[in-house]
Amino acid sequence: MALNFLDELDITSTGDTVLQGFDKCQDNFEWLDDLFHGYARRSKFRWKDADEIYIGSGVYHHEGTVNQLLYCNSELTFKLGSAGSNSDSDDLTASAWHYIYIDDTAVVTAGTKLLTETEFRNETTAPTWSASKHGWYSGDDRCVFAVLTSAGSAVLEFWHDGGDLVLLDTSHICGTAAKDGADFTGVDVDTTWDDVYAVIPDFSTKAKVNVLGTYSAQAGTMRLRTNGSAVENGIFAGWLDAGVAFGRLNFDIITDSSGIFEVKYAAGDETFTIYTDGWFFPSGI
Repeated sequence: MALNFLDELDITSTGDTVLQGFDKCQDNFEWLDDLFHGYARRSKFRWKDADEIYIGSGVYHHEGTVNQLLYCNSELTFKLGSAGSNSDSDDLTASAWHYIYIDDTAVVTAGTKLLTETEFRNETTAPTWSASKHGWYSGDDRCVFAVLTSAGSAVLEFWHDGGDLVLLDTSHICGTAAKDGADFTGVDVDTTWDDVYAVIPDFSTKAKVNVLGTYSAQAGTMRLRTNGSAVENGIFAGWLDAGVAFGRLNFDIITDSSGIFEVKYAAGDETFTIYTDGWFFPSGI
């Protein structure tokens, strides 16, 4: 059954004085503000080319200069960079996450709730969570997406169906010491926990990961856990044994706020290469 907001607002009761009606309107519109505070009906994002993406129709509550619901009714073509759709955007840089924001200044200038491509911008500064705004913000700009660039400063292809998961163009090798550190390639994982840095934007704490293990002589179980956990055994992820020369283990893992999770195996010479296949939107984007 559809929700009838006029019934919920109840501002037409007979016998109300003007003041009573005003008070009732104020109380109930505050209720509506609470209901939609931080609301997002996420757009579907699509890759177009080296410096353009598509932003599908969607609705976002934006708490900037004005507290309001903003929306787009058609698929927009957003060109990244200062020479693109919004001159306040950062130019594309190599091997970096570029975050896509609703640009508060551009929204104020446009003076309308209907978003066009000029009301978005990209920058390399990651957003932070605002508990009061119920969203991810950089100043008064609300973050809605992120793209990864290549070593040649081109937007890498991605896949998104409007849901929580964004698949990357290919499997990107995770890091051993930092997101931009040495690759987690052919690492001898033993009985102590090793840090793994997922290739995910800073606002995300969930990655789709796969592990390629090479068997040597020691059968064992791969286990994983979120960084900082005190659980000794962690989550079972898969195993290697003499009958499997190469084993590929696939799983989703929640990381810490720095994109780190941990893995361990068993004593022996087995080596592992760990990849990130995609990332998940957190609540609030």
